Amino acid sequence: LLVEDHQILDPEFLELINGLLSSGEIPGLFRQDELDQLLSPLKELSANEGFFGSLYSYFVSRVQSYLHIVLVMDPTNNNFVRYTQA
Repeated sequence: LLVEDHQILDPEFLELINGLLSSGEIPGLFRQDELDQLLSPLKELSANEGFFGSLYSYFVSRVQSYLHIVLVMDPTNNNFVRYTQA
């Protein structure tokens, strides 16, 4: 995931990115029916890997393992100081 500072229109977006970086999830990102569709294919995979825990925990652990985030910030941007102090 590549995010450039000009794409950050709301400081709350940085909080979401921070949550994703620290916990591997963004609370409320998926509705329950969407989450069910994401988790059902992981049932067999988690069993094959011997994962003990909920399917959601398995999903989060895979996000933490496989998602790479690059945040590009321009120090000449007027919002740079505001973003770095948030």
